[in-house]
Amino acid sequence: MKKSLFMLAAATLAFAACTSDELKVTDNQPQLTNEPMAVAFDTYVSNGTSAQTRATNSYSGHGPYATINMQEEDEGFGVFASYYAGTDNYIALGTTPPFTKPTPNFMYNQNVTYNATSTSWTYTPLMYWPNQTSVNGATDGSTDSQTGNTAQADILDRVSFFAYAPYQKIVADKTNGLDKTDGKVYGATANTQKTVGVTEMISNTATTTPQIHYVVAKEPQYSEDLLWAVAPYGGLNYTAVNGTPVKIDYGTSFVDMIKPAANTKIKFLFQHALSALKMSIVAAIDQVAPGGNLDSQTKIYVNYVKLTSETTGTNFATEGTLSLLNRVEGGDFVPNLPNWEITTGKSGPLYIGDIGLTPVPPSSEVPNISINPTLQSTKDGGTGLYNAFANAGVTSTEVGLFAAGSGGAGVDDMLMFIPVLPTGYTYAGANPLNIVVEIDYDVVTQSANVSGEQVKVNNVIRKRISLPKYRNGRIYKLKLILGVSSVQFEAEAADWTTDEQDIDLPRNLD
Repeated sequence: MKKSLFMLAAATLAFAACTSDELKVTDNQPQLTNEPMAVAFDTYVSNGTSAQTRATNSYSGHGPYATINMQEEDEGFGVFASYYAGTDNYIALGTTPPFTKPTPNFMYNQNVTYNATSTSWTYTPLMYWPNQTSVNGATDGSTDSQTGNTAQADILDRVSFFAYAPYQKIVADKTNGLDKTDGKVYGATANTQKTVGVTEMISNTATTTPQIHYVVAKEPQYSEDLLWAVAPYGGLNYTAVNGTPVKIDYGTSFVDMIKPAANTKIKFLFQHALSALKMSIVAAIDQVAPGGNLDSQTKIYVNYVKLTSETTGTNFATEGTLSLLNRVEGGDFVPNLPNWEITTGKSGPLYIGDIGLTPVPPSSEVPNISINPTLQSTKDGGTGLYNAFANAGVTSTEVGLFAAGSGGAGVDDMLMFIPVLPTGYTYAGANPLNIVVEIDYDVVTQSANVSGEQVKVNNVIRKRISLPKYRNGRIYKLKLILGVSSVQFEAEAADWTTDEQDIDLPRNLD
């Protein structure tokens, strides 16, 4: 089941999740170092009034989005976790030979779901914090701050956690889910990898940071949202068993965590790694505002719409790999911004059009998003004239610009894409994206007296606009109002007049 988790409201929800006895939070009761302590989770969702998701199987292709609850059974989120020991931290691992990160040896795509009975987020098998929490020897007289006993260990155990949503279930038959041995996400047809949305993750033996490969869908009905987990507002702060303060800053990744002194839930804030776009088009015929009536012999057909960035370092992308570890700049995590590696050749203008254009557009402008088919009609490849006028084209009724399956395209259809953000960009201080919107369209009139019995006037119009706060987690809605004026004539006929003049012509004189 394909899913999207786009939260359309502006508030943030903290799930009120009381845990079971086994996971009960008792921050004011110190936990003895020799007692096992389970790893527990809690969640927040960015820009959401509820833990709602959108499921494409209940989406008709147009109109309002159907929603399901993230707390619904068998939903939830996935967690990767790596356990490692010693003085190394997660960021440093892999920067020196042999240049590898630890495998997801603690949790691999662990599904965490909401239990309505216990009102808690649960998973199985239950995992416990590693208990080697101090680096000292027998001669080290350090005293455990919680028990008063000397804690002796040769190494320090650390765990790093990475989470994402919507969850991709693990399957063994390479059908409708993730295969843990190769990391590929398969569709309904056995052994056939998905082509849009989440198409691949790391395998359970990978020695890299958890990553998710994503391909933007050409049609909204196949769009999937993608979220990754960061520390919530205020960060995550606790005291480790060895007395060390552990602080995970707001908006950053959960790395190098040591066993807490008291039961402490890992609280995930899920941020959107994608942006979304809604686009519609309507004609204003012989008037300023949308409306008016087009002559029955005339159609307006769109060839393409192109969005091109004019802001250095920012752009649109249709394919990339998201690292669940926040990107690092200047030695520090960049809060709340997704760490995308864009696939070569998949960043540039966002092009909505028909791949059957005549003439064929340059390869750099091959359409990457399908256009609403009602806005186009078939053309003769040789003459470029239209063979059919069956489709409505652009009218005074607003319609969606994207193709959206058999249900038709609606003005609220939402297509998700990857925002390309430059180095030094910040989530809180996001700048506007200046873009050029270009539309290529034909005004076509049937006229029996002209050659080909058709008059086609091609128009290419550009307009500069600004998308405010360009970053992940935002929805941008563009409404194209196409002004069309009919050619009108006005004539005045003058009455016949008589102008009498006597003209003396030369005469022969006798």
